Amino acid sequence: MLAVLLARQLAVSVLCELRRIKLQIDMENALSRDDYEHDYCDLFKLATEAYNIQSLLSVNMLMLLATMFKFFHLSPKLGVLTSTVSRASIELLWFMLLFFNVFIAYTVAFYMAFGSTVNEFATVEKTVYTLITVLLGTVDFDNLFEENAFLGPLLFWSFVVLVFMVLMSCFVAIIMEAYGEAKDHASKQHDPLADLVHAIVMDNWNAFVKTTNFVLGIVWNGLTGTRNVQLSSVSRLNVRVVKTQTVLDMMHETAHDTGLEFIGKTAQNIAHEAAGRGAHSAYLRRAAWRELRDREVASNQLMNRIKAARERQVALLREVEGKQAQQLRQLDEISTELWNAWQMAVLEPAGGGAS
Repeated sequence: MLAVLLARQLAVSVLCELRRIKLQIDMENALSRDDYEHDYCDLFKLATEAYNIQSLLSVNMLMLLATMFKFFHLSPKLGVLTSTVSRASIELLWFMLLFFNVFIAYTVAFYMAFGSTVNEFATVEKTVYTLITVLLGTVDFDNLFEENAFLGPLLFWSFVVLVFMVLMSCFVAIIMEAYGEAKDHASKQHDPLADLVHAIVMDNWNAFVKTTNFVLGIVWNGLTGTRNVQLSSVSRLNVRVVKTQTVLDMMHETAHDTGLEFIGKTAQNIAHEAAGRGAHSAYLRRAAWRELRDREVASNQLMNRIKAARERQVALLREVEGKQAQQLRQLDEISTELWNAWQMAVLEPAGGGAS
């Protein structure tokens, strides 16, 4: 079915493109001529061709939408719409039969009552369009009241109550019931596409938050002239490392001036270790975040497998209980037959002796 839709859509697209090219060539040929029959260029045929191409493009868009609905079945959450329509199809069929009967009856009634006096009900087509606008909430009620003070309000309010309030409420109830069933069914299935999209969105969001915090920290430092305010734990760690580096450099310079080279070298080594520790801690934090995310995905998969195993276990237990109940019934029947046979075997000799 999907291959047929794709082939049909491709054929319509190629047809539209070929007709568009032909239209452009015809337009250039018509405008390049000088010997017109009536001293003007007749573009009626070209305009008709352009109108037909636009109609084909609109149909092609609907076919593209149908193809997209077929791809929605790859994800249970995206397929809720099509699943809802398929589950409610039978109920909607009977509802549409009832709705069209009531709607056609009111169409004829309004047309017979106001067709000769009100422009909105002059024809059956206009009456249908006007009643649809009544369902959407746009109608000139005063005009109906002026034409017929009794029949106008009667038809109008009965149509609003019966069609708009009762039938539309039934339609919404049918859709909501089917949607609830489709949503429950989709929630019980594993959706790898939704998990992938969620992971991509969360990764991009975390990167955006980190980038925003970093930029805001730079702007804040530029405005205040200080380096004490940072917006993330990694930035605060880098500040502490920079401060430690500065203090140890001062200790190294002081030790060099006083001749204590050993203390200066020790301070310099401590500064380098602190800087490396800061970068290493940031790497460990990112690695821990990735590990937690992988473990979360693995735990979700494990829970889904456990849930499926429990469902299979419950099904097997129910099957075993059914078989046990059937065996017990068979044993009861066999025991009853044995008891009856024994009674007959005991009663027959007694009857023979009595005779």
